[in-house]
Amino acid sequence: MTAAQTAARTSEGIRHITPAGVDGRGREPAPFDPADFHAAPATQSWGLAISDETLGLHVGVWTTDPMQEAFGPYPGDEFMLSLEGTTRLIDGDGAETTVRPGQVFCVHNAWPVSWRQDDPMAKFFMICEDPDPPADPPPAPGVVVYSPEDAPPGAAEREEEGPFGPRRILFETRSAAMAAGVDVAPAHQAVARQTTAHELWCVATGALSLVAEDGRRVRVEAGEAAFIPAGLRFESASEDGARIAFARCVRR
Repeated sequence: MTAAQTAARTSEGIRHITPAGVDGRGREPAPFDPADFHAAPATQSWGLAISDETLGLHVGVWTTDPMQEAFGPYPGDEFMLSLEGTTRLIDGDGAETTVRPGQVFCVHNAWPVSWRQDDPMAKFFMICEDPDPPADPPPAPGVVVYSPEDAPPGAAEREEEGPFGPRRILFETRSAAMAAGVDVAPAHQAVARQTTAHELWCVATGALSLVAEDGRRVRVEAGEAAFIPAGLRFESASEDGARIAFARCVRR
């Protein structure tokens, strides 16, 4: 584990994630095994807000050069917001799911798929590993794609109480440890909040200002994200409101 990974694993508090990296630290090379690919990338990189094997929780920003992964079960439940590049996920029947920049895609653990990337790609991500993953592939669809502005047609959708009121759940893992969806923060000033789960907030429109108990201030603009660990007390404010693509992971 590198020094940056160790710092990400043990740090606490709000983390500010941008396409360039985390908390002003740039991305670093991400390791990969060429044997896992039909066509391996030249490079991959990441910036980690948290990478905790004990929690099974990994959050940050990731990039890849063009590549295609070998066909097989997807290794974990993952939320992703595409920042750059067109992604094609090819299932066992050859059917393609296409993801474009600005869209969210959430993939179930063990879904049989090959990831094809014909151009460079970047994403924000949260992986929430199931401590006892199901042995069988998930029922279709193995991937859910949506934009922060719209729900996918026919999505299994419900609401839950979030930090700003009811929020829409558009993806949930079979263990219910992870869920993702869309939230809307109204315009507000200095409201005290506390998270009950580990949360990733990707701001699609507007901006959020966050102030932690230790006094750290983070302003999250559109196209940026924040990781907020479970139990953290903080204040939020937004001049004009914000639309958020979020993922949460419950770990004890």
